[in-house]
Amino acid sequence: ALYSSKATEFYGDWLELAIDGSGDHYKMEYDLDDTFSLKYNILFQYVLELGGPFENSVMEMESAYYQDNLNTYGVPLDNRADFTKLDWSMWVAAMGTDDQFNAITSTTWAFADSTTDRVPLSDWTYTSTPTMAGFQARPVMGGIYAKLLMP
Repeated sequence: ALYSSKATEFYGDWLELAIDGSGDHYKMEYDLDDTFSLKYNILFQYVLELGGPFENSVMEMESAYYQDNLNTYGVPLDNRADFTKLDWSMWVAAMGTDDQFNAITSTTWAFADSTTDRVPLSDWTYTSTPTMAGFQARPVMGGIYAKLLMP
């Protein structure tokens, strides 16, 4: 109960401090407007059916923002670079609408289908070119099945 009440308290602060000046997404850092990051860890609130602290409206807003900011081969992990993590991209896709899920999944498929890297599927990839940034053949790629975990 203590942790739950603290999480709810911090969530209220986060809602107020993290909203971007544009009002269409939440910032990566409180004091930096025009920044974003994938809010992938909210997935486990849904999977575990915790019922909070994040309201559905947070991921509804975030998912719409991600869909609007997709590159050819994925949605960037955050505003600092043109790369993503395929597993985390699929985590956020799992929390979106069917259209948002399909949009992100299509870019993941486009990467896998177009990559010139002849290695096992990488989970750290660029979103504007079909090339890997690093990692390959890691177990985290099970994250592409995140939608199957959703209640």
